[in-house]
Amino acid sequence: MRRILVLLSVTGALATVPLAAQDSTPTPRPPDSTHTDSTPPPTPEQQRWMQGLRTAARGIGQIKSGIEGVQRVQGSTSATQIKKAGKLLAGYCGTARGFMRTGVARMSATAYTVGDNRTIARQVVTQIDSVIRESTTCEQQAAHDAKGSVDRLVPILRSYETAIAAWRAMVGLPPLPPTRPPTR
Repeated sequence: MRRILVLLSVTGALATVPLAAQDSTPTPRPPDSTHTDSTPPPTPEQQRWMQGLRTAARGIGQIKSGIEGVQRVQGSTSATQIKKAGKLLAGYCGTARGFMRTGVARMSATAYTVGDNRTIARQVVTQIDSVIRESTTCEQQAAHDAKGSVDRLVPILRSYETAIAAWRAMVGLPPLPPTRPPTR
């Protein structure tokens, strides 16, 4: 009997040791990288500007999808496929305009310091405004003249991409990988 009591007390003592050794506070994680950025973190105004750019870029992406659809069927002899792609482009232009307007409303050029940075930020907004203006025409005419709409949109989108490349260089982001340029 005495042996059983000793055995039970030793077992009970050993069972509580691992529970006492467990710490409920999480250990701090080491930083993901030892690299320190040379650029300062963005201000709240700059973050708002970048969120606006992200929203506007969604609209630009929709227009690019519509253009690719038209370009895919341009060699086709089927008038219904061409008309369908034109209607799709017109729809993308209409919805894209909403995204771009919402995004531009958040993009105040005063988020960046006076000088070249502010100028580049204004150029991006100006290019998005140009796409917004053309998207109205695109929405109205793409169903009837898809090729003409694409021909008007492509140079404007190239100017936008040039402005974005300058902005990315300004804020220290790597350049975007080259994409296949849209054909005319």
